Amino acid sequence: MIKLLPLKNKENLFILTSLLIYAIMLVMKDIDIFITPRFWAEEASVYYKDAFINGFSSIFSTHQGYYSIVPNISTYISTLFPMKIAPVITTYIAFIIQLIPAFLILKTSCFDDNKKYKALLLLSLLLAGFTNEIFSNTITSQFHFIIVAYIILIGDFNTKLSAPLLFISALSGPAACFILPFFILKTILNRTNSNVINTLVFLFATIIQLCFVVTAEHYGSRTGANLLTLQFIDKIVNLSFFSLWGGGALLLKSITLFIIFYSILQLGRDKKNEIIFYYLTPLVFITLLLTVTSLNGAGGGRYAYATGFVFCALLLKVLFENSNDVIISYSLIFILLFSLAQSGYSTYQSKDGVVSSSSWISWESQIEDYKSGKIDTILIYPQSKHAMWQVKL
Repeated sequence: MIKLLPLKNKENLFILTSLLIYAIMLVMKDIDIFITPRFWAEEASVYYKDAFINGFSSIFSTHQGYYSIVPNISTYISTLFPMKIAPVITTYIAFIIQLIPAFLILKTSCFDDNKKYKALLLLSLLLAGFTNEIFSNTITSQFHFIIVAYIILIGDFNTKLSAPLLFISALSGPAACFILPFFILKTILNRTNSNVINTLVFLFATIIQLCFVVTAEHYGSRTGANLLTLQFIDKIVNLSFFSLWGGGALLLKSITLFIIFYSILQLGRDKKNEIIFYYLTPLVFITLLLTVTSLNGAGGGRYAYATGFVFCALLLKVLFENSNDVIISYSLIFILLFSLAQSGYSTYQSKDGVVSSSSWISWESQIEDYKSGKIDTILIYPQSKHAMWQVKL
């Protein structure tokens, strides 16, 4: 069992206070979801339906061509409670999962305990994930676990904490497994006990995920006609560098990339290698693999979440390593804050025709109508011109 340090410890107090503030800010993004929890899309139409019909065996089911441990277990647990409160279980499990990356940022000592750096990383994490696709639902937990695996990669954690999280990360979906090559390289370059344990656990879980993928009913459905077309690649890359900068901000994007590469060149050899290995290469690698494995080449805001965060981490790392260069430092701060504020808020407010959560009919009232025989189909949030989610149990 992991022993917590005394609450009086200043570091623990900082972690708890910061995590509480982060949680409050996360809730305020859409408080209605926490007041009247509801399922999100396939969370009900696929996962809850499977758990409702098949019970415990649904925990081992594969959907969308891969295994996803979080929605499988969460929806099964929700069936053990009355139907009216089933979404409460999944919503709050998803919320807890969203807090894990924030906790890891606060917990790690890899930033020399620089509280300013950690605060900016938390801001990046909060605003890079403003797309409503990944907010408090379990089906997109794999995108949060990409960041969990990435923070463990660049951080320094007790394996009692990191190893179980890496195991869950790999089984949450194939996306988090994309970080595995960097764990292997890190272990080869620095063979410590913790690195070896983390890599072996992550590798073992990735092999299990791979077995699920190749035996899944929908194996091969992760690609489509749009795959690797210039239009699709442009969409993913634009999302990765914050979706609403648009064509008018192309110059600003170019300046951003120029500052990054120029700043890296100014660093000493050790720092330069560290940034390239832990920040720049993972950013490019994750972006490319998310492009290749995106369902039917459709793309979406969820595919930009992890890459957006790694991009912010890269900017911040360059900023703090070049802290003596005032012009570069303030330029990076401006670009980061501008990116996060504009893309984060605007992306979440622009719901592309999705009915607002505050005006959406509650799951509880629909269950009452369903049980009384007034309806035989339950509508699932979100409803838009592109998707009319529903479920028959």
